[in-house]
Amino acid sequence: MARWIEGTARSGKTSHLVSQFQDWTADFARARDPQVASQGVLVLAMDGTQRRLLVDRLSRATAGKFPVTAATPLSFIRQQVRLYWILIVRSCNLKAQFPIPLRVEHEQSLALGELAIAPHLETEGARSRAKAVRRLLDLFLLASLQGQDLEGLAGVLERGLGVPNAHLSADALGAWRDFCLHRGLLTYGLEVHLFAHVLLPSPLFREQMVHQYRYLLADDVDEFPAVLADFCQMLLESGAPSLLTFNPQGGARRGLGADPAAWSRLASQCILTSCTAVGLGAQWGGTVVGYATDAAYDCPQVPHFYRLEAASRSRLLRWVASEIAALLASGMLPEEIAIIAPGLDAIASYALPQMLAARGTAVRLLSDPRPLVGSPHVRALLALLRLKYGDETTALDPDEVTEMLAVLLPELDLVRAGMLATVCFVPHRPQLLPYDVHPQWYRLSHRGTVAYEHLRQWLSRQARPMSPLLFLDRAIQQFLRPQKLPYPDVAQLQTLLETAQSHWQLGYRLGWPEAEILERFTDLIQQGTVAANPLLGDRPYTAAVTLASIFQYRSHRLSHRCHFWLDIGSNLWQQGGTAVLYGAPVLQRSWNGHPWDIAQEKLWEEQRLRSLLDDLLHRAGERVYFCYGELDVQGRPQEGALRCLLDLAQRVPSTTSP
Repeated sequence: MARWIEGTARSGKTSHLVSQFQDWTADFARARDPQVASQGVLVLAMDGTQRRLLVDRLSRATAGKFPVTAATPLSFIRQQVRLYWILIVRSCNLKAQFPIPLRVEHEQSLALGELAIAPHLETEGARSRAKAVRRLLDLFLLASLQGQDLEGLAGVLERGLGVPNAHLSADALGAWRDFCLHRGLLTYGLEVHLFAHVLLPSPLFREQMVHQYRYLLADDVDEFPAVLADFCQMLLESGAPSLLTFNPQGGARRGLGADPAAWSRLASQCILTSCTAVGLGAQWGGTVVGYATDAAYDCPQVPHFYRLEAASRSRLLRWVASEIAALLASGMLPEEIAIIAPGLDAIASYALPQMLAARGTAVRLLSDPRPLVGSPHVRALLALLRLKYGDETTALDPDEVTEMLAVLLPELDLVRAGMLATVCFVPHRPQLLPYDVHPQWYRLSHRGTVAYEHLRQWLSRQARPMSPLLFLDRAIQQFLRPQKLPYPDVAQLQTLLETAQSHWQLGYRLGWPEAEILERFTDLIQQGTVAANPLLGDRPYTAAVTLASIFQYRSHRLSHRCHFWLDIGSNLWQQGGTAVLYGAPVLQRSWNGHPWDIAQEKLWEEQRLRSLLDDLLHRAGERVYFCYGELDVQGRPQEGALRCLLDLAQRVPSTTSP
C-alpha cells in the first residue's frame, strides 16, 4: 500500500509519516531480527538537517528499538555510486581505482585550469570564461538530476535557450565527464549522471534495491530531483509499502534541480490524504497572494499585518530592531521572531545582529557564506604554511607575517608584531630571525620575545618532509587550541582542514608535485571560493532571533510566531537570484518544449512568487511586518511587485519609531 500525504507547511504531514512507521513496527517485531528488518526502511529527507530531525522523531516514537536507513537525495545517490562502483567500472570500461569526491571549488578550478572544457570560449576574458564554465557544470548537474543525457541537453539548450553551437557545450561536458571518470574523480553532476544512466537501467541494481528496501518513507518530495522519482517509482511498482509527503506550495529548490511536477505524477498510484492548513496562510494566504499578483484584486486592510516604512535603509534597520525590542518587552520570546529577506546583504547581516546585541538579544544567522580567507586564523595558518615550506619564489610580505604573529601569539600585540616582522622577517627566502637582531629588541616585552622564540623553535623542530596536512593540524593544536576559540572560529578551522585533506588527495591522484599542491591550495583559499561557515543554522540556539534569506528559511522548514519581511519593495522577491541556476526552467520534465521567452519567464516568476508567499504565510503564526525602505543598499528606488502589500497592512504607531 502506498500513501500520498499532501498539505502546506506545518499541516502535520511528517506526523502522518511517523505514525505510519509506528504501524510498520508490528511487522518488524515479528521478524527473526527486528532491527535488521527495520533497516529495510528507506527514509529520505531533503537535507542533512531534516534527515537528523526526522530520524530523531522516528527513534523517539519507537524508543530507539527500530533503526532505519536514512539519507538525503544526493547522499543516497552518492552512496549507491560508491557501493556499486565495480558495476560502473565494468559497464564503462574504466580503470579500477578508488573514487575520489571532487569538491565544488576543486571542480571549478580543475575544469577551468586543467581541461579545455569549452574551446569556443578561449577568446573570452578570464571572468567570462570562469562564468561560462560554471554555467556548463551547473547545466550538467541539472540535466543529470532530470535523467537527461548530454545529447538531450544539447537539444534543450538549442531549442529552449537558443544557445548557438550547443553541441560544442555538450562535447566539452562529455570530455570533462571522461576526464573525471578515467581518473576516478566524482562530482555531484557525474555521480547523478552515473546513477541515472548506469545504475538505474541495470537489472542487477534494480533487483538488489527491491530486495534491500522493503519500505519507503519520503518527506517533502517536492524538494527532490526527478531522477529519484524514477527510483521511487521502481519501489512502488515492486509493491513496497510507502508513504510520501508533498507540499503543493513548496519546491524551494525548484531552481536548483528539484522537480515537484515529476513527483506529483506518483500521486495517482497512492491513497491520497489532505492535511488542514494552519498559520496566517490558512485564513489570509489567498488574499495576500491574490492582491500581490492580480492588479484587479481589491481588498481592504487585513488584521495581523503591519508595515514599517522609512526613507533610508539604515533608518529602516534601526526601526526593525526597535520594534523587535518592543515585542520582546511585551512578552514575546526571541526564538518566536524571524527576520526574512529576499537576499541578505553584508550590511543587514552585520548591522541587525549588532543592533539587537546592543539590546541584549542574540541573533541566529542561518548561513554565513563569507569566504574562508576572511578569517584571520585561516590567514595566519596559510602564512605559517608558506613560511615553513616556502622558497625563493614564495610571495609572503611583512604585513602577512605581522598578522600571523599577532593571531598565533596572544602575548604579542599588533604593534610589536609589526616591529618583529619589519626587521626579523627575511622575505626573499621566508624565514624568521632571532628577536635580538632587532636594534630595539628591549621594546618587544619579555612575554612577547619568549612567545616569538617559542614559535621559531617549534618551526625548526618540525621536520621538512612532514606532510603539510600534519603540519597544519599540529599548528592548530599548538597555537590556536589553547586560545579556546568560539564555535564559529573552530568551524572555520575544521573547514580549512577538510578542504586541505581533499585538496592533497586530489593532487596525489593527478600526480602534482608537492610544491604545486601547496601553491594551488593557498591560491584556492585566497581566491575566496571556499565558504567559511555554510551551515550555521545547525547550531543550537535557545533564545535568539532568526535572520535568514527566503531560500534558507524555507529550506530549513522553519516557522515562527512573528515574521519581519525585509525590503518588501525589492525586485528580488519575484526573482530567484542564486536560488535559480541558469537553464533550470527548461531542465524540468514539465517544460513544454517551446523556446524560453519573456512571457514564459514572467509566468515562471509569478508561479514562484505565489508559492513563496503562500509558503511563508503558512509558516507565520500570528503577525507579519512588511518592512519597506524607499532606497535599497545601492541607493536605487525599491519598486518591486510586493510593494503593494503595504496597502493591506496597518501602520505601526510612530511611538515605536526610533
